[in-house]
Formats: sequence, C-alpha cells, structure tokens
Amino acid sequence: MKIQDIDLLKLQTNYLKNDNFIAGMCEGITPYLREAANKIKDRALWANIENQPESVLDQMAKDMSVKWYDFNASSEIKAQTIQSAITIHRFKGTKYALEKAIEDYFGEGYVKEWFEYNGEPYMFKVYTSSPEATTNKVKQFMKIIEYCKNARSHLEEIIVQTVINQNIYCGTVMQTRITCDI
Repeated sequence: MKIQDIDLLKLQTNYLKNDNFIAGMCEGITPYLREAANKIKDRALWANIENQPESVLDQMAKDMSVKWYDFNASSEIKAQTIQSAITIHRFKGTKYALEKAIEDYFGEGYVKEWFEYNGEPYMFKVYTSSPEATTNKVKQFMKIIEYCKNARSHLEEIIVQTVINQNIYCGTVMQTRITCDI
C-alpha cells in the first residue's frame, strides 16, 4: 500500500474493524493522512526542483500562474523562475520583486526609483551588466516588469552597463634637439 492511498481501516484487525468507534475514527483520520502524504510528496518535488524534467516544470508554472514563465527557456532558468515566483508573488509591486526578477533573467542588476536619481515622479530605471538584456530576453523581461511593478510606476529605461577588463598600453617619446649657431 502506498502512503498516498493509505486506508487505516484496512490496517486494523478483524476484531477492530467490527468496532463502530474504531471504524468511524479510521474513516475520519484517513483523509487527513492522505492529504499529509500528498503534501510530503509535493515538498520533495520542491526540494529537488532543479532535477525535474521540463514537462514537470512547465506544469508547475501553469499551476502557479507564473505569467512571465518562458516555455522556451533552459531548464535551469525555468527552475529558477518557479523557485522565485512565490517570492515575486508575495512582494509584487515592490522594488524587491523587480530586483528578484532581474536577478533571475539577467543574473545581476538593480532598480533605481525616480527619487534616487531626481527623475519624474513614479518612474524607475533598470540597470544591468548582462549582454542578454539586448537580445530576445528583453521581451520576456518586459512581461515580468509589467507583472512585478506597482500600477502607478512606469519603466523609463533599461541601462546596460558594460565593464571591459583589458590592458591599456601607452608610451611616451621624448625628443631633444640641440642646435648650434656657428
């Protein structure tokens, strides 16, 4: 017998099965045990989400109504999106939710609200150093922003900051000339 299909009455002896009190108690407790077993099964799914097949991840996203979920993304991004979806749902409308979404899609970045850069009221800017911010991920990211931001705020711009580490060589030449007037 699987724990999800447990039936306490079947586990009793013939003598106890005929006792009305025991039979009623078993019928009352069995649904709660089955529910607990299913919750344990679900928790195991969450604890091991990065190893789930894409079909399971896609179904989880549908079940959780993750509106910004990208069905064409890699398994790693899908799992990360689902893991952060609860946090984003919980903090929807805050700067934190936007920054969490940026972290999921671009790896790093942050949000500056209008009062932090002397902009127009209720505007914000997104800063990231990911080159993927200029590819097709931007369309998907815009869906996330629309879901995460509060209703009165508007995205002013996405700023991609590029850091290039390279050696810079410079040289100098000194030229002297001596002239003699004879």
